Amino acid sequence: MTRRLVVDVENSVTKPSSGGVDNRPYNSNNELVSIGVVDIDTGQVSYVCVYHEEKAPDLAGLKMVKELIEGADLLVGHNIKYDLQWIWAVGIRYSGNIHDTMTTEYILHRGIRKGLSLGAICEDRDLDTKKSDITKEYWDRGVGYEAMPWDVVKEYGIADVLSTRELYLKQIEDLKGTSLQKTVDLTNEMCMCLSEIEKSGMYIDMDVLDQVEFDYRVEKKALERRLKFLVNTYMGDTPVNLSSPEQLSSMIFSRSPKDKKRHKEFFQLDRSFRPSVSASKFKAYLSSGCTIVTRTESNVCNNCRGNGKVLRVKRDGNPYKSANICGECGGDGVVYRSTGQIGGFKINPPDSQWATTNGFSTDKQRLRILASQLRAKSPDMYSDAIEFLEKVERLGAIETYLSSFVEGIRKRAIPSRSTVIGGSTSVDRMYTLYAEFNQCRTATGRLSSSKPNMQNMPRGGTFPVKKAFVSRFGDHGMLMEFDFAQLEFRAAAYLSNDTVAKEEIDTGFDVHTYTANFLTKMGQSTSRQEAKSRTFAPLYGAMNGSPAEKAYNIHFIEKYSGIKDWHKSLQDSAIRTKSIVLPTGRVFSFPDAKRNRNGGATGATKIKNYPVQSFATADIVPLCLVNLREAMRWRGLNSSIVNTVHDSVLLDCMEDEVSVIKRILEVEFSTESIRQMIEDFYGFDMNVPLSIDTKKGDNWLNMS
Repeated sequence: MTRRLVVDVENSVTKPSSGGVDNRPYNSNNELVSIGVVDIDTGQVSYVCVYHEEKAPDLAGLKMVKELIEGADLLVGHNIKYDLQWIWAVGIRYSGNIHDTMTTEYILHRGIRKGLSLGAICEDRDLDTKKSDITKEYWDRGVGYEAMPWDVVKEYGIADVLSTRELYLKQIEDLKGTSLQKTVDLTNEMCMCLSEIEKSGMYIDMDVLDQVEFDYRVEKKALERRLKFLVNTYMGDTPVNLSSPEQLSSMIFSRSPKDKKRHKEFFQLDRSFRPSVSASKFKAYLSSGCTIVTRTESNVCNNCRGNGKVLRVKRDGNPYKSANICGECGGDGVVYRSTGQIGGFKINPPDSQWATTNGFSTDKQRLRILASQLRAKSPDMYSDAIEFLEKVERLGAIETYLSSFVEGIRKRAIPSRSTVIGGSTSVDRMYTLYAEFNQCRTATGRLSSSKPNMQNMPRGGTFPVKKAFVSRFGDHGMLMEFDFAQLEFRAAAYLSNDTVAKEEIDTGFDVHTYTANFLTKMGQSTSRQEAKSRTFAPLYGAMNGSPAEKAYNIHFIEKYSGIKDWHKSLQDSAIRTKSIVLPTGRVFSFPDAKRNRNGGATGATKIKNYPVQSFATADIVPLCLVNLREAMRWRGLNSSIVNTVHDSVLLDCMEDEVSVIKRILEVEFSTESIRQMIEDFYGFDMNVPLSIDTKKGDNWLNMS
């Protein structure tokens, strides 16, 4: 008889000095407090204590629960990836079928954002087994599960497993008669794969990370010195906070809005779809609606004599105890007086779409566009402006790399035990990074990750942080990565049946070089590498950009007329049926889609974007990943899958197994094998070839 169980765990947590909460089983300060299971078919509940400050561990109960779980045919949980990490940590072995009620509910929402906590879902579905959170008053006082009264923990935990059981049974009913079953099945298989990836972790060489951080900080100081010099040269003594979009805008464009409220109304900045302002009206507004920024010189404030504060005197002549901020200088101690010379770089914002609440756009993509335009126009005349824009962008990138990746890795990495292979040990200062992968954060089903965000790491071989990622097997291992070539474009070629796109894929046409040449011809000098971010932007409905990029957007849609027609049919479907169904069976709902005055649909960007991104990275990549997991398990390999980023997969390989894994990828992930894999699982012929590129190396950066 098939045994189906619901499982739920409670555990203690720690609060690191860096802030936040660490609830992972890999932190030795955390303990598993309890495990609860319920038999889905009989409703029988078992709830055991593993660790509690006032109750002895139930060793006999734990042994019974271990036997139940290890003998189960299906394990159900709400965010079961979390429960699996903890039961594995206490020696319970399970690698069979799972059903995650959280990800299943997410799929049943069909792309519409709703709360996914167990409590929120039970409330939304009007399920009556979920108790009110009786633990809240204890958490508010900083009391964890290990110190709450055991009766409270048990009542809360039993309510959770019963609620999850009821939710599972409702979901099984809801899936009947829909096309979503394949999506749910694959998502659950992918959930198990991600659970194992998180458990494996990624090995970090801290000595290398130290050096990367040092190099970044040296570069950061040099950038700050040079930017400070340029600020003083073009703004005089006016201080400019480079982290302030408003101050940065005023320096770059040499103007600021006279009236922010009028500025917002003129450009209709509160609308999701902003109509363009004609070139003549925009030019007139720059003259009448903006104040020209001037250079300044600073002098010591006469009112406070440079102190920034002034003492008020009472009527009786005695001073007040505390000083007030000086009204003349605002507490700076200096006053800035205009020299009458125009400050900043005197650059006109290209068009009305650059308008923002506090001036004009200074986001990194816009800065890149502006630098490219100035270089094409007159590189000598605008050399300082170009340097400033590029260095501001680089400074922002380095600050992100330091905070999100270097510091993010340090906060989450845990010292590793030495790995002994053939008599030698791995790197001494080896740490393990246990990142978290999220299947329910994006609307499209594409993975996201956190702590740190591995999905947001710059691609390619230009990101030094990747050098710190090494093999756990030391000198007896290496990292291997494979990624799909132009996956989303190929997905779009199939979904749209575009003949030009299919022909280019078949002939190996270099679309990125084509894009670079087109943009360069239109006056925006662009390398092949730089063009990669623009090549497929129109695929997702992009219409804005520099004049050259706008021309490319139009050209792309004209060139790929099949994609253009497909975009139209997607919008028609969203308006007519309020939904879009992919060949895989995944469904996206667009309940508010309406025909707009341009003939398209409201929310057109999402309607165009969701199918491509989802089909490629939420349906195809996970299918390949779970098949790779199965192929490695079947062969009993010790190598591990340790990361996946959109359309790529990273493996940590034992030296002796590299040739085996390479053979798996060559044979089971050949173009024909992937095509057969998709047909076997989904039942349709993926007649656009998909191919992977493989590389390996001693670290994640230096791979070939």
